[in-house]
Amino acid sequence: RPALERRHVLAAEQVCTLYFASMTSAKLVGSYDGVVVQGGGGEKKRHMIDVASGSWRKLDDGLKKLLPVERRVVMEVAVYEIAIETLARRSDVVHFQKRAKAEGAIVQTLRCGLERLADAWGY
Repeated sequence: RPALERRHVLAAEQVCTLYFASMTSAKLVGSYDGVVVQGGGGEKKRHMIDVASGSWRKLDDGLKKLLPVERRVVMEVAVYEIAIETLARRSDVVHFQKRAKAEGAIVQTLRCGLERLADAWGY
């Protein structure tokens, strides 16, 4: 049996879609007067989350159904594309000495979080 089924993948895609749809460009300002900061190579594009957007509200509502560790793992793997092996090495995510057990725990946590989201979003 694969670690993730189609409904899990659909939920992960929905997380990414909603997250990136809720982003908006932000201007870097040097003061409260609204002076745009220009770097040596030109102005860099920065983004921030628009918490008033419908996309963010839908994502936030879904993420509230998850346990904190599930929320963190789903966001780090699906949105920020952090490898499961990298998360398994961090002692603040799961607490296993052996890497294989830690990776298994991360996969199980990811699966459970995506399962809850898939149920919430009807996949």
